[in-house]
Amino acid sequence: MDPVRLRYVLVIAGLVAGFYCLASIVIGRMPFTWTPAWWMGIWPSRKVAVYLWFGVLNAVGAVIAAIPVSLLLRWLVEGNRVRAAFTVGVTASVLMTGSVVVHYSPLSGASVLMAAELFLVVLLSVPFLVWGMGALVSKRGFQRSFE
Repeated sequence: MDPVRLRYVLVIAGLVAGFYCLASIVIGRMPFTWTPAWWMGIWPSRKVAVYLWFGVLNAVGAVIAAIPVSLLLRWLVEGNRVRAAFTVGVTASVLMTGSVVVHYSPLSGASVLMAAELFLVVLLSVPFLVWGMGALVSKRGFQRSFE
């Protein structure tokens, strides 16, 4: 096997493992035990408010966990970084959603929606940050900001 290709595979595998661990820790530590009073008042029912609050916390936790992973990805991967970020995101989201489904095996309708939401936010957080960093540091974007 080509050493460059082996390095790429090992870097992606390490980033997937790191993102899976970080996201599991961060999302698990989010304050799921309370919802703010103002949040409960803006939704039609308490059940909708609680599920949406959990969804927002999942998204925030996934983005926080994706920050160091996307910085490492931008530093270690050359070429099509967004494709590599999608590879990391897809693999980590399949692993995380699979572990949630296995842990909570009798899934109800609401837990299926929450698992789908977790899948999407974990899938899209790394590619979004890598794309955003690329757009932020691109030469054209830098010049446009000063014109």
